[in-house]
Amino acid sequence: VSSHNLSKAAWGEIQNSARYGGRRLFIRHWELGVFVAPSLLGCNRLIPFGSSSSKQGDLTVPLPYSLHPQPYGSGDDPWAVDERQSILDRFGRQSCMD
Repeated sequence: VSSHNLSKAAWGEIQNSARYGGRRLFIRHWELGVFVAPSLLGCNRLIPFGSSSSKQGDLTVPLPYSLHPQPYGSGDDPWAVDERQSILDRFGRQSCMD
């Protein structure tokens, strides 16, 4: 079990909060990473469902995302929770991070 997300949102931040009686650890999101060794499942390797490279002894697994995602372009601006955003979100709100 592991987390490979090194953001402040994942690991948390100590904040002063009168509402909660002083200092608290504030975590914006939670995640759980699980490593599954193919040998524990009695197969040689795990490959994505629909892959054309499967061989004898492989186990196919469904993934909730497409493989080989499109890389960010030179004009793209990746979104991050820790930065003020200049555009509105899908609900018409703007970031209020200080």
